[in-house]
Amino acid sequence: MLQHNITNFLEYCNNSDFSKRSIETLSFRLNEFNKFIQERSISEIKTINYQHLLLFVADYGTPSPSIKKARPPVGGDIAPVLPLSETKATD
Repeated sequence: MLQHNITNFLEYCNNSDFSKRSIETLSFRLNEFNKFIQERSISEIKTINYQHLLLFVADYGTPSPSIKKARPPVGGDIAPVLPLSETKATD
């Protein structure tokens, strides 16, 4: 489903002088994401939601520690990334 979008995006990255390693990494992860979406029988991009992204980033395949670290914060995980002035206002 996403293959056409992935191809176009990678072409854009290549034309924008992304490093070869960055393009290889993007290609690998985007193709994994495409496979993840296909396994869940999602047929339209607009039906992909935040929960799908979380499941993919954190748990799909065997993510490396750096990939797990990069996952977006959820619920209670948000407070540690807020500046001190914002966390104090919520106390």
